Amino acid sequence: PAGEFQDESRKSGCINCPQGSWCSTGATVPILCLAGSYGPQGGLVHKGQCLPCPIGRFCVRGAKEPSLCAAGRYGDVPNQTSAQCVGPCAAGHWCKVGSTSATAAACKAGEFNPSQGATSAASCQRCSVGSFAGQA
Repeated sequence: PAGEFQDESRKSGCINCPQGSWCSTGATVPILCLAGSYGPQGGLVHKGQCLPCPIGRFCVRGAKEPSLCAAGRYGDVPNQTSAQCVGPCAAGHWCKVGSTSATAAACKAGEFNPSQGATSAASCQRCSVGSFAGQA
């Protein structure tokens, strides 16, 4: 039946299709959910039952659960397929794990961060004497 598979001939029972995949009727192997989607439960019967990966996360092929975008990176659109997510956080900002914006957290007034991909407020540096940085 759909949602199950059997990979050995002459077996009478079937195996429930595992998480991260789906099985059509008569399947001999599970078919992995596509990258950008995930299958949180077993027994799925078609690829449309694999769920879209939410923002701030990515899903590799066959994912059982979405993974958070790493600190320093962000995902502002769904269905991300790699740990690169959309890209690095913007200069002057930093991003915690699972951020959904390139400008998730700004350096405080009087601080700056010239690089993309900062992972914490500790990446922000104090402005030198005679210079100024307003809040981004």
